[in-house]
Amino acid sequence: MQAKSLSTLGAALIGAAIMWAPQQALAATAAGTVLTNAVTVDYKDGGGTAQTQLTASVNVTVSLVGGVAWGAAPVDQPTSSGDPLAAPYTVTLTNTGNGSDTFTIADGTTESSGNLTAGTFTTTPDEDGGTAGVQLTLFGTISSGAGVYDGTTNTTIPVGNLTVGDLTATVTTVVINGNTYTVAAGSTSTSLVVAGDASADVAAAGVQIGEIATVTYDGTTVGTLSGGTATATHDHSLTATGLALDGNTAATANVTWSTTVNNAVMTVTKYVRNATNANGNTNGVGPTVVNTVTYYTSGVTGNPGDTLEYAIVVANTGSGRGTDVIVTDTFPQFTAYVASSVTVDTNGDGTYDHTLGAGDTEASNEVAGIVETDTGDALGTVLKVYAGVGGVEGAAYAGGTGGEVAGAAQSVILYQLTIQ
Repeated sequence: MQAKSLSTLGAALIGAAIMWAPQQALAATAAGTVLTNAVTVDYKDGGGTAQTQLTASVNVTVSLVGGVAWGAAPVDQPTSSGDPLAAPYTVTLTNTGNGSDTFTIADGTTESSGNLTAGTFTTTPDEDGGTAGVQLTLFGTISSGAGVYDGTTNTTIPVGNLTVGDLTATVTTVVINGNTYTVAAGSTSTSLVVAGDASADVAAAGVQIGEIATVTYDGTTVGTLSGGTATATHDHSLTATGLALDGNTAATANVTWSTTVNNAVMTVTKYVRNATNANGNTNGVGPTVVNTVTYYTSGVTGNPGDTLEYAIVVANTGSGRGTDVIVTDTFPQFTAYVASSVTVDTNGDGTYDHTLGAGDTEASNEVAGIVETDTGDALGTVLKVYAGVGGVEGAAYAGGTGGEVAGAAQSVILYQLTIQ
């Protein structure tokens, strides 16, 4: 409260112009602070007898001048189509106004590709349970004097019109002059108590103090981040808007970032070579080396009794994971499968790590027309391979699960047939 008094000096004051220099205004004043300006008039009657002092006053309440700021934007977490985020995104929100404010957070996420399924995301905390969008109340105030450190534990800061109910001791975190402090117990409507020595950050009146909170932004379920192109993005945009009171404009701030969604881009190419008669490869077209051996896309010839070796290359040229990869191949007529010839390079590193061995059941199953490997099986003239890393064959040519072909990786399947 500030009182100003005018008194007579010598003779009675009659119609004089009076001027005075006002006090220097504070850098800011806390919202809700009541400014009371009182004036007094002392006078005497014509006979020189002092009369009752006259007083008058007016009150002005300081309005909320909102302010809000997001912290650094989250870093993109690239993910494969169909996968959830590896971890939720987090970003801080700070009240930079002169009083407590309630901010509504709006999610303006858009999709940069028409083939990208719109994601479903949640933002927390949400103090109103979602009935009016995502809302978050953050404490704010202005110091009315210098902070005093008790020398051991806490700093007590004089403030204007503090709403104690907006604070939770040992939980609420505030930013003062760019540094963060945790609110301690003992705050009142005119004093804020924080843990640690904040005296250097609150050396005088007029220092803004605002709560900082962490907003968590997360994809809700597996499959929400999905796309039909090689690479697409969810372009995230969070806008925080405060209250508009007493004709003042609501505080607003925006933060943007993107989530890159990589899809698998799968290709399959089939090659062949005559493994027992080199002359059969003379007219081969499109020679291609697969794991140090040359194969062809066409032009290979063979005589009855020659052995043909086929190479099936399943490649992922995208960045996302290709999962449950199942390769089904039909043997051509007039050929016979060469027992134990199926081998699989599951991850394209040049090593055929799945082959038929002594522990496999191919010999007994061939009687029933079934050929099995660790990653595939064949029934009659059809070969099925559960390719990629982690493929598992099913029982009796059914119920298997394909493996995974990672981005920029491939899986190679070899098998042999004899021309009848």
